[in-house]
Amino acid sequence: MLLTRPRKKLLIGFASLFGLVVLFLVFEHFRGVWMLKRWKTRMARQGEELNIEKLAPVPPRAEENGLPQLI
Repeated sequence: MLLTRPRKKLLIGFASLFGLVVLFLVFEHFRGVWMLKRWKTRMARQGEELNIEKLAPVPPRAEENGLPQLI
């Protein structure tokens, strides 16, 4: 099946638009990763702690924990 000239132009236009959208999404994905890395580096340089184990509160001791009596 031979495509007529207007259909061929339309197909090329849609393919180009689709390609631009895909290229934009790929670029934004990697840009987000790069920006997060830069932000983490800047926060670490300022002394912020980004480790979840160090940020989590210490769980209460068994005698201080009233949840078993509540349940």
